[in-house]
Amino acid sequence: AAGAARVRRLRVGLGDAVTAPLPGSVDRELVMAGAIRIQAPVDRTVAIVRDIERFESGARFLARKRLSEPPRLEDFGPFHLTSDDVAALRRCRPGRCDIKLDQGVFPAVSALDWTGADAPERASALLRRRALDHVEAYRQRGRHAAFVYHDRQRPVVAAHEFADMVTRSTALGTLAGDLMDVLLHYPGGRPPDADEIFYWSVSDLGLKPVFRVHHVVIRQLAPAANLRYVMATRLLYADHYFNTGLDVRALIDDPAP
Repeated sequence: AAGAARVRRLRVGLGDAVTAPLPGSVDRELVMAGAIRIQAPVDRTVAIVRDIERFESGARFLARKRLSEPPRLEDFGPFHLTSDDVAALRRCRPGRCDIKLDQGVFPAVSALDWTGADAPERASALLRRRALDHVEAYRQRGRHAAFVYHDRQRPVVAAHEFADMVTRSTALGTLAGDLMDVLLHYPGGRPPDADEIFYWSVSDLGLKPVFRVHHVVIRQLAPAANLRYVMATRLLYADHYFNTGLDVRALIDDPAP
């Protein structure tokens, strides 16, 4: 293991992108780590991450939009359900649905007029409205605005899944303990030196396009520390596959020329 770690450090120093799977404590959890050396100043890297619509660009990113402050319904305007998702939404019932929905949206789905030519747009508008409602509730009440997925027989409380994932990870506590506390207790306890971004994206992950809503928190650390920034992206909602998710980026000064 020590030899493999030395090889990885050497590869990072040479400019290679290095990844490694890490153990997860539950069978439905996937944990990955990665490192790459960036030939640019740290502040330049942070500026690019803040420009999220440019940062998340490429063939796999089908659409993305940073939300306004405060978020508005118009921010979700470019989002449209695929024809397959429209058909899936029409068949949705509590406990049996191919789209991840919270328990409060099923009456609105049932009330849609599915016979009209504008049914796909009405369905997309419903998901846009629900996404905005979820962001607003999270911004006001954090974990207390529990989003409960009811697409399967066993309801899933997204906030509980997130808290369980974060508190079980000793590595996250060591690397970004303060930032994890911010996410767990949001919107309380937010440090004044932390920036935040909300945005949505549609990504092609190889199966079907996934609509996701994200919360990014960027924390600058003491200038004397080699660890300059820690950035956390929390998954607030996904219409397929994910109950919760977290991406943590640490920017560390390289003392080498």
